[in-house]
Parts: sequence; structure tokens; C-alpha cells
Amino acid sequence: MDINEFKANSGLMELPAELENLIHFQNNQSDNEEYSDGFGIRIDKKHGLKTWSKNIDINIENSIKYKNNG
Repeated sequence: MDINEFKANSGLMELPAELENLIHFQNNQSDNEEYSDGFGIRIDKKHGLKTWSKNIDINIENSIKYKNNG
């Protein structure tokens, strides 16, 4: 994963050193783009945020619709 792309996606100018080190480790030492079995840092495409609302009832309704259709 490109650290600059991750920064741009997250809206951060700088990342904590620990996170940069973890991304570096994931990129250079691990398999399958994961730093541990089942855990990895990925760039979030933010698809789910399009339907998010501050109204909890709408979120519950959308979650139920997704569960029933997915």
C-alpha cells in the first residue's frame, strides 16, 4: 500500500510513526497485505458512509435492508 495514498484518503498530512512503521512492515515483511493473520491496513473507499445518518432509526433500517439483501 502506498503511504501517500493512505494519507490522502485519511485526510492526514502526517501519520503517527507507529502507523507508518506498521504499513512499512505490512508492505515488506508480511503476506497477503496483512500485518497479522486476518488483520491489515487498507484504504477505505468510504462506500458505507453514503447511507450513514445521524438518525439512529434510519441506520437500523438501512442495516436490516442490507442484511436481508446481502
